[in-house]
Amino acid sequence: MHPLCVTRAFTHGERVNNAVVFLHGFTSCPDQFDQLGRLYYEKGYNVYIPRLPRHGDRDPLGLSLQGLTAEELAEAAMQAVDIAQGLGERVLVSGLSGGAR
Repeated sequence: MHPLCVTRAFTHGERVNNAVVFLHGFTSCPDQFDQLGRLYYEKGYNVYIPRLPRHGDRDPLGLSLQGLTAEELAEAAMQAVDIAQGLGERVLVSGLSGGAR
């Protein structure tokens, strides 16, 4: 895995009013939302930016994405929302590309 592509969580150490989940785009990784996530954190949000399945590989051809299924992506998104429900009273979800479906 590429070192910039790890899952990120910016939290205030407790559940807050608002939490946000950012789902990165197809072939991208959590680094895509790092700066925006930090801005939301500074505004008082807890932020969760998961690495979606098979993404973030060092391989520039993206061969690790072969065989990726819609079910894998849907499960990862549901897991991310479950985690975020523990981070905030209200959960917002945003994404780009494949993360926006």
